Amino acid sequence: MRKKNYELENEFNEWKDKEDQQLRELNYPEDKIASLRKYDHDLFVNKTRRQQRKEQITADAFFIAIPAYDKKDINTFMDLLDIVESETLFTMLKKTDKQLQQIFLLRYYGYEVEEISNLLNIKPDTIYKKIQRFKEKLKKQ
Repeated sequence: MRKKNYELENEFNEWKDKEDQQLRELNYPEDKIASLRKYDHDLFVNKTRRQQRKEQITADAFFIAIPAYDKKDINTFMDLLDIVESETLFTMLKKTDKQLQQIFLLRYYGYEVEEISNLLNIKPDTIYKKIQRFKEKLKKQ
């Protein structure tokens, strides 16, 4: 049976509390402990989001799906292109501007549009419009 998000969050917090205590015993600086905790939490949140999505990447589901079968690490936009199965989608993604490529990569990692907006300093409406325009071009292909 799959655990609920709050159960996973509690397990994460228990693990991090133990780790934080060990670091304090080793006189590790508090600001570094807090930074490490935030980093680990961000990784935890993204991993949890990816695990909750089960669909394959196709032209229709590219913007919302993360393949459960893919064990390959996706670190760059080119890595993301390697797993795209549609020739048309691949070609269009390869031709997109760098900003839209960053948006797609962050969406793949599970970031919400509001989070991407903060990271890239772009208005959320602009992100939605860019994705919508891309989808419309894709439908015409």
